[in-house]
Amino acid sequence: MSRYNKDLIKFVPEPTVDNPLVVDDYPYGFRLRTKIRYWIETKKGKGQRFVSQTLNPKTGRWNAPKPSTYSDIMVVYIDKTNGYVTHATLSFSDGEAELKEFLDVFETILTVYQKARIRVFKAIIETRKHVKVTIRSEGFYTYGESKEKFEQWKKEEEEHKKQQEETKQSLRGILALNLRKQEELDGIRPMTKEQKDLLEHINSNAPKK
Repeated sequence: MSRYNKDLIKFVPEPTVDNPLVVDDYPYGFRLRTKIRYWIETKKGKGQRFVSQTLNPKTGRWNAPKPSTYSDIMVVYIDKTNGYVTHATLSFSDGEAELKEFLDVFETILTVYQKARIRVFKAIIETRKHVKVTIRSEGFYTYGESKEKFEQWKKEEEEHKKQQEETKQSLRGILALNLRKQEELDGIRPMTKEQKDLLEHINSNAPKK
């Protein structure tokens, strides 16, 4: 079941700190009413978060902003059932089902920044197909054992770390190719023939699920 009912959502342009979504007649304490404003804060390396800020009706000054935690992608909307301003999030740790669900509802209101992040997410999903998980028994060395056993243990650990780093570098390269593919699909820039041939070769050797 979808988390979002499109018929019950009122879409709004992304509010920013300079152009927030302002709501009047917001409850303040037990008896007072005031204004509240909402916006999306975007920060490189962290993502986006939902921020709200109320106006103190006693002083006429804005209170300290209250931010949510960061998500990779976040959109603001109004719930038609109660009129509340709320938000929807998408994380790069989500799967294809969550991405489809999110795009089915919010794709038409995404900003340029968010569309770029969607391309990254799609590239990540494609790259995951090349990840193979294996369970490895962690070796250890007990004080007092032979020097030969210690050297063997150290050698195995160094080899494992080397393999891990090589795998990370390989996945970064595959991710870059998949991102170029998404950019081509969105008409941003085309892939070269060499890139297409390389990605096709890589995909033909992906681990079988």
